[in-house]
Amino acid sequence: MFPAAKAVGAFLHSNSWGSMSSYCNSWCTDVDSYLEDNPDFLIFFAAGNHGDAASTVAVPAMAKNSVAVGGTGAGHSSSSYSINHVPSWSSRGPTNDGRLGVDVVAPAGYLISAKYVASNTEQSCSVTAMYGTSMATPVVAGAAALVQQYFSNSSYWAKNCQKMYSYCKVFFPSGSLTKAVLIHSGKNIGDGAYSWPGAVQGFGRISLDSVLYFPGVTKTFDLFVDDLVITSYQIVLYKVRVTTATVPLKVTLAWIDPANVASASKQLLHDLDLKVYDASRTLVFYGNGNAVADTVNNVEMVYIDALDLIVGGYYSVEVSAGTLIGNKKKEQLFSLVITVGGYVTRNSSDDRLYTPPPTLTESKTKQNKTSFTESKLNFIDDWISVFFVENFILIGSILFVIMIILLCKKCFALW
Repeated sequence: MFPAAKAVGAFLHSNSWGSMSSYCNSWCTDVDSYLEDNPDFLIFFAAGNHGDAASTVAVPAMAKNSVAVGGTGAGHSSSSYSINHVPSWSSRGPTNDGRLGVDVVAPAGYLISAKYVASNTEQSCSVTAMYGTSMATPVVAGAAALVQQYFSNSSYWAKNCQKMYSYCKVFFPSGSLTKAVLIHSGKNIGDGAYSWPGAVQGFGRISLDSVLYFPGVTKTFDLFVDDLVITSYQIVLYKVRVTTATVPLKVTLAWIDPANVASASKQLLHDLDLKVYDASRTLVFYGNGNAVADTVNNVEMVYIDALDLIVGGYYSVEVSAGTLIGNKKKEQLFSLVITVGGYVTRNSSDDRLYTPPPTLTESKTKQNKTSFTESKLNFIDDWISVFFVENFILIGSILFVIMIILLCKKCFALW
């Protein structure tokens, strides 16, 4: 199905179908595998219409690499629900391994669109109104097409981006970058009724004007995007300068994770982590509103309200990797999106560090903010551990040679 679409030039695939299941099956892993092998492609699935209960996301919408779409009201007179309300029938997460389950939500009912006709020969210009996440999914896929056009058309991104950015040029975004931009656009809805991000609204209702900058149309903010390969134990650092507190600082990380087996208790194989340190280096913000690193989702987002920003300060964004063993190259392409009233720079010409950072002694505070102190002793312990793991064979060989020499000396002495 997906290869046929790509063969005729498609890079986006919208699917308004699925089946109820309490766990991932081969449909999920097939989707994950295809997206791993085709990094320029992105697939969308309707989350399902089986809410108002937890863990009701259908398969293959439950796949970790595709985009699972939930629904909201349409906001017009024929709709029973507000555009900022998730109807009771929209399926919810989490998945059985603890992932959010829903990535984004979009208007789902009632939507007016082309009316299906049964005959291949019958011609019709009729329209019909329907509701369901099947309606919301093509809305999000259409938004993804606009994202791709924004970066690949010289009239948009390349015309307005910061010239110092390496991606300030015409380019075709990867599937993971398109996904990251969509998720980054998500607005928190429900007036506090749903967690954000959370299992009901995912990362929120898509709103491209909050991430794609158009002079004179959208608020003035800076957009930074990056696609970069990271390997085991690397840390990639970015520095964000806040020059105005008129817009929040928002950072979104996404990656296409290697496919796992359907029976796995946790689908995630490559665990990347997103952290943002405030300008005073006294607070750390973890991805997805957590007080600790997220270990199950392959999308992470940090949001710092404009009122909490320190104007003139530098915020540090850190993307780190653990052990990457899910593919032959033992590396992972990730996509990063940052919006801020300011600009973004790299910390140095070679910011991909191989040594784990100092261990942080953490104490939970309000929201997802954690105060910390650096422990030099733990840092040394971490360094020694990594050294011995990566040089196990060499160290073993040296010890073996020393043992042989000592045995030989003893033998010569007896002789």
